[in-house]
Amino acid sequence: MQNKNHLISLIVCTMNRPRELKRLLQSLFNQSYKNYEIIVVDGSTNMKTFELVKKFHKKIKYVKQTGRGLPNARNLGLKFAKGSFIAFFDDDCIIHKDWIKEVISVFKRYKNVGGVCGKIKKMYSDRIKLGTFGKIMKFYANIFGISGFFVTLDGIGKVLETGFTTINFDKVLKDTETQWISGCDMCFSRNAIKVVKNFYEGFIGNAYYEDVDFSYRVYKSGFKLYCCPNAVVDHLVSKTNRKTLPKLKYYQLVNQKIFFYRNVYSGNFTQKLRFGLAHLALFVPVFLYSVYSCNLKLVASYLKAELYLKY
Repeated sequence: MQNKNHLISLIVCTMNRPRELKRLLQSLFNQSYKNYEIIVVDGSTNMKTFELVKKFHKKIKYVKQTGRGLPNARNLGLKFAKGSFIAFFDDDCIIHKDWIKEVISVFKRYKNVGGVCGKIKKMYSDRIKLGTFGKIMKFYANIFGISGFFVTLDGIGKVLETGFTTINFDKVLKDTETQWISGCDMCFSRNAIKVVKNFYEGFIGNAYYEDVDFSYRVYKSGFKLYCCPNAVVDHLVSKTNRKTLPKLKYYQLVNQKIFFYRNVYSGNFTQKLRFGLAHLALFVPVFLYSVYSCNLKLVASYLKAELYLKY
């Protein structure tokens, strides 16, 4: 890729979180790389976000979302993006000042790069902390191929045969090839987006796995994905608009099943058996965490999710 100052489109999807949005926008306007456009896609139920954006800076393009869900908002932002690169941010993030510069340098440094995310700090507050119990649960999760539900397995941005994923974007130490990248700060080339086109809008709730689905399709199309340690983002995980933990885990589990059948399952019986055993085995950590957190509604959410889709 030639060394020129490419335009990058920065898409922020937000809903009823003006305070968090203002903090993110301040970090975007503080970027050392200046050739960018900002698109705010607003799904809010009030006018506070609109008023904030109009007062904040005339450089921001404001788009009102009429559909529902994060994938729909991301697709709407894509329609207005003009950049050679297109990045997406969660509104509860703070982007460190060299994020754009470092991400674009990855696209220039390697061949056939389709997407890049950065090192994500302050995430995953619902993991079971290590210690004897945590180590036992990690061993158990490794046997059955369960990751991302309270316990995440080793490996940065990997998709397991069971359709579960490893995360660990907070642990990256060098440019690392992955199979998916996180939606809180992901950037794609225009060429990659032309191939996979849109985010899948069939996921439920406030959208777990829409980022995994999109970026994994980029990966399966033959592009490379990277996590860059020098592109740093703080994901503060705002509690505003977030459902209760049982509801979130319900969304996460249902969407994991949708992702598996859309992208991972090849019709192989053994693969489907492993997927079924992983979901069955997941009941143990869900139950134990429910007891630990005194929140037995998690078990009900698990059972409801398992009945949601039958193939």
